[in-house]
Amino acid sequence: DDDTTVTVDYEERDVWQGSTVDWRIDNAVRVNEDWSLGLSVIYTVLHNERTRTLDMTEAVRYSYYFDTEYKEVETFRQWSPVIGVHGRLNARWGIGAAMRPRSRGLWRYEYYRNGREPVEERNRHAYSPADLKLGVSWRFADQTVAVADFNLGQWSRESMGLIAEKAGAGDPVNPLFLSLGIERMAGNTPGQTGFENWGLRGGCYYRKHYWPEQNGETVEDLGLTAGFSVPIGSGLSRLHTALDLGMRGFDKDKLGAKETYFRFSLQAEIGEMWFQRTRPRVPR
Repeated sequence: DDDTTVTVDYEERDVWQGSTVDWRIDNAVRVNEDWSLGLSVIYTVLHNERTRTLDMTEAVRYSYYFDTEYKEVETFRQWSPVIGVHGRLNARWGIGAAMRPRSRGLWRYEYYRNGREPVEERNRHAYSPADLKLGVSWRFADQTVAVADFNLGQWSRESMGLIAEKAGAGDPVNPLFLSLGIERMAGNTPGQTGFENWGLRGGCYYRKHYWPEQNGETVEDLGLTAGFSVPIGSGLSRLHTALDLGMRGFDKDKLGAKETYFRFSLQAEIGEMWFQRTRPRVPR
């Protein structure tokens, strides 16, 4: 018997990327001067991508081993409604709530190995989790408010894509999002010059992801965010931007990594005035 031990030197890199795109149609109905009801229809595209690369050293690459790249790509698409309510308790305090029920969607999974053609493809219908959002605001100036948001989701194993499902054998974590911030609300005066119709905001947040626990630890974020809103055209439409700087992974020993991330978001808000009521001038 030839008992031979072979040592292969290589570098392993594991990169995960994700993005979410929401197309929304929002409408609100004012019940009275203080309360209003809202209804939204959202088309969501959720994209996850995981790439694992085995980069052999030069000495090993000239033997029987080669560099290898494994890539998993999945996309989730769905339509879902959102029902909300917003109220003004007094001149300074406001509250709001929004509920997004479970909605049926489709996961598309593709697995690539050293090439452009997928070696494995799967489709799986699933329900997105129910989502509840609560918020409170305190106005301390004419256009400036302090806000706090609470967001909780209810996930199940059937709601996850295969990448997250393979990440851990346990059940998914119910995601949680908490944020505190200050916002200078944009004015709504068409034709106004200067920065009157610009909006500014900044704050901090904590997020717990839906991914299954890794060695008994959840995947968590702690970050800072800042952004601004720019009027487009007459001022009824706006372009919103935001930049996040955060830290992910509080326990490096259990999660296997601790990283700093940057996130940039861009949102276009298209407002249209359908009807305009005017009082005719009657000559006297």
